[in-house]
Amino acid sequence: MNRDELKENWDKLHDQGLSGHAEKDISEIVQQGTSKLVGDINRRLFRDMVITAFAATISALAMIAFYFAYDPVQHIWIDAAKITRIQLGAFSLFFMLFLFGWMEYQLVNQRFTAESVHTYLSSLLHKLTKYSRLFLLVTLPLLLVTYYLELDYFFPDEGSLDWVVKMGGALVLLSLSYVVIRWYARKTFGRYLADLASFQKELDA
Repeated sequence: MNRDELKENWDKLHDQGLSGHAEKDISEIVQQGTSKLVGDINRRLFRDMVITAFAATISALAMIAFYFAYDPVQHIWIDAAKITRIQLGAFSLFFMLFLFGWMEYQLVNQRFTAESVHTYLSSLLHKLTKYSRLFLLVTLPLLLVTYYLELDYFFPDEGSLDWVVKMGGALVLLSLSYVVIRWYARKTFGRYLADLASFQKELDA
């Protein structure tokens, strides 16, 4: 069933009212819409996983290449102890993004039938909310540490309060990152989740 046919069935469902349809018919219409939405979400999740996997690979290879080329005598301006922490932080961040992408893909990509679509939607929306909180709980501290290490590398301590200034800068960057993360999530997946929530309400009615 293509999107136009689905829209036509959906419009008929609203025009005639829920009483004009058997529960199984409603579930089948919702299942068709859910299958389309889940497929779209999965494609976007897979795309994001590929990007983060590529970034994590590049990050790991960059670390290896750096230590092959690094010579303390020739590169006296490089503080290897500090830059190693930055590299490990960046790699950990990309790896965690890939891991969370995979977890979300597994969460969304579950089989369901017309009989189980309501249970699937209720469970999916609840788990995605919990997943979003866990993602922010793990990712934001990693971002904060990485930002601080980068500022600490490029702006060495010159006074006793320098760490306060750098932490303040890291918190500002973290706040901007939080705004971008929320905006990206709403822009990429917001309308799909809203449609899934709408399907769930139709089945609850």
